Amino acid sequence: MILYFKSNSSDISCMKLLDCDGDGVTNQQEIADGTNPLNSCSFKLASQTVATSASWKSIDCDGDGVINEKK
Repeated sequence: MILYFKSNSSDISCMKLLDCDGDGVTNQQEIADGTNPLNSCSFKLASQTVATSASWKSIDCDGDGVINEKK
């Protein structure tokens, strides 16, 4: 298992509840899914449970020429 957090972090449980990359999936769920919580295009759509960020909405994760927000 690959961990994306520093082991000396003072509050790992809080970090798990955040969505560092803005893709709408919590860091904890991304770890469970085997996706990268630091890559906004690495996520399982079915796992999106929180609001996506403005930066995530403005990129095109699947490379089809349409930004994420328009899908």
